[in-house]
Amino acid sequence: MNILSGTTRRCVIVILGASLVAISFVGSAGQADAAGGADPQSAETITSLPFSITDETDSVPYQAGTGSANAKVADECNAGQPLYGSRWFAYAPTTARSVLAQASLSYYYGRGGSLTHVSDGVALLSADLKTLDCNPWTPQRPATAGPVKLAAGAKVYLVHFSRSTFCEPDECIYGAPTRRVSVVDAPATYPAGDDWRTAVPITRVNTPYATDSTLATSGQGDPDCRWLYEDSSPTTAWWRFTPTQTGSLRLGGTTRGVRLAELTADGPQWVQDPEVPEWAGCDDGQGKTVQAGRTYLLFAGETSSVRILGPNLGRPDLVVRSVSPVPAAPKVGDPVSFRVTIKNQGTAPTGNGVVHGVGVQVDGVQQLWSDTFAGSLAPGASVTLVTNSGKAGVPTWPATTGTHTIRAFVDDVNRIDETNETNNTRTANLAVAAAAARPDLIVTNVTATPTNPTPGVPVKFSATIKNQGGAATPTRTHGVAFSIDGVTNTWSRTPARSLAAGASITLTANGGPTGTSTWTSTTGPHTLTAVVDDQKLITESNETNNQRQVQVNVGTIPTLPDLVLTNVSWTPTSPVRGAPVRFTATVKNVGTRSTRAGTVIGVSFRPNGSTTGATYSDTRTTPLLPGETALLVANGGGTNGQWTPPTSGTTPMVAILDDTRRIAESNEYNNVLTSGVAVG
Repeated sequence: MNILSGTTRRCVIVILGASLVAISFVGSAGQADAAGGADPQSAETITSLPFSITDETDSVPYQAGTGSANAKVADECNAGQPLYGSRWFAYAPTTARSVLAQASLSYYYGRGGSLTHVSDGVALLSADLKTLDCNPWTPQRPATAGPVKLAAGAKVYLVHFSRSTFCEPDECIYGAPTRRVSVVDAPATYPAGDDWRTAVPITRVNTPYATDSTLATSGQGDPDCRWLYEDSSPTTAWWRFTPTQTGSLRLGGTTRGVRLAELTADGPQWVQDPEVPEWAGCDDGQGKTVQAGRTYLLFAGETSSVRILGPNLGRPDLVVRSVSPVPAAPKVGDPVSFRVTIKNQGTAPTGNGVVHGVGVQVDGVQQLWSDTFAGSLAPGASVTLVTNSGKAGVPTWPATTGTHTIRAFVDDVNRIDETNETNNTRTANLAVAAAAARPDLIVTNVTATPTNPTPGVPVKFSATIKNQGGAATPTRTHGVAFSIDGVTNTWSRTPARSLAAGASITLTANGGPTGTSTWTSTTGPHTLTAVVDDQKLITESNETNNQRQVQVNVGTIPTLPDLVLTNVSWTPTSPVRGAPVRFTATVKNVGTRSTRAGTVIGVSFRPNGSTTGATYSDTRTTPLLPGETALLVANGGGTNGQWTPPTSGTTPMVAILDDTRRIAESNEYNNVLTSGVAVG
């Protein structure tokens, strides 16, 4: 017999806001006329919670519902069959809520005291009578209607109906059918395991699986087993298991009222003892034969715990099939993540909602992990995961030169019970080649001749360039462009040559856009910019550090302060990845005037020149006299003024003095100092 077709008593579960609410429809003997309206126009309004009403009617057999609304529900939710004794309720929440419903069974005692069940149904409709979800109580349709989200003030109709006329008057010897509707506050979440679709998997023999007391809201158990317990609303729960051997089911623990069902394509089917007539009900699961590889369900009513003593149960077994880097052939310094394929080679699926964690070690040190997959992995199924997080919150590993041992392990924190807990790892080698050496050209000095020109005289510019890279430059022209206030005036175009690694050369302007190699000076302070390899003829390891700026003063310049950075230090002096570091800058006023009182002398410390993770100092407001030196300690940005290095290696820390340009200086282009911070 299909579980959904006749003998299991159910209820309606409604989540209203943060509270789960049970609306139960029950049969008994009793008192008054049926509550609820016959159609939406006469629907009984639920105005507040809790809501409860019990009624009994002698108006049996029940009449088929009339009108277009009942016909619509009958067509969409009851396979076109009439709705008998339909009754309508309406509710409009004052705040946004979710509604979840389940149908139940009603019953009556007929001639001779026999217990007869009548399958009920429930439907949820919107205010404009669109069917949101419904429960027709057939094997092919789910027992649950919803959840359905409702906005504040949005009306929802709840329709309760019977799929039979109930008994004829002369058959209801022991009283007319009783129907009860109650709305009560219940746990905030829909409890897992109180419905066969959310059955909790049992994977280990002789381990107690306790019934969650919160499941009491899910119904009143199996009505066929009510003679086993007197509680009118006992706890109910479902468990799922897959035996690996065929044999008799042996149960331990408190097994009173535990029934066995097989999960088939048509839904759960009770496993009934042929010696026990179906009408007798409550056929205990103890001793039933179960077949290897099939999936079974245990239904428990008023059970504190249950154990399976035999036969052996199927369990998942997770292994790592492959691990590979992304990118596939990383170079030194590349941020690397890892792609890991895992497989369930066990005999049972993994639990749905459980994170299938994967950790990745590099040379024995945990670096990265994946924690995004929480689906159920069927026996034989595989899934490929990509690492998404790591130490210090960084989702990648910075590639370093050499051959590395990569070790991936699934279920890294033992969330999943497996048949074999020792086969969760896989090892691979990753070779990272040293980056090809390249030249790197920088401008180390820029000069103007004459040094302090008067207005109207020709000025010639020179730049000293250095190859600070790991390889010599190719034999090509090493050009330098000179610009004043952003406008290119002259350039140097020397014969082709090669500049060895570490070597320097001074180049002087020998041409320009107007055919002259000099600039005619004009009064005022000017910005002189020199850019090496301005035509991009040489491929470098760093293409962003090719320029230098200085200030050229022509004529009389007002007396001003001039702030420079003479040193940057940090504490601790040997920082490590993930540990905070605080920076201190040494500042000197090389100008001819003091800074103003009350003006902040600020400095910004920027890792890799970026404001991301930057710290700063902004506490010095007293004047800095000409020739005076001061120490500025980072007090803001980052974490309490400290920078946390995300990776190992050398990080360029760019310190920028007067970073927000609060102070007018005689030279605005000598405020930057870059230091290499070695992080272990």
